[in-house]
Amino acid sequence: MFLSIRKYDEVYNLNSVTKKLNESFAPMLMAVDGFVRYCLVDIGDNNILSITTFETKKGMEQSEKLAVEWRKKHPEASLGNPTNIFHGEEKMWVLRNQNK
Repeated sequence: MFLSIRKYDEVYNLNSVTKKLNESFAPMLMAVDGFVRYCLVDIGDNNILSITTFETKKGMEQSEKLAVEWRKKHPEASLGNPTNIFHGEEKMWVLRNQNK
């Protein structure tokens, strides 16, 4: 799996941003081959993380282009530019046993 993690600062209307992402960005992501999951995390102090998971590096790279395009087309979303961007291949994960 491959992940793209982005940190955004000064996101003052998280409800509005979440709605806009859900309406217009999420459908674009879901169309990318290898898309697994998109997660938005409120980390406090008007900062958020977006975490996107793909089965392939190609999908992760395609999502980066989509994110740049989406921000240009939707400046009203007040998401701004990410202050930190991390990309990488997942090397380990732990999953709670759901078969109790």
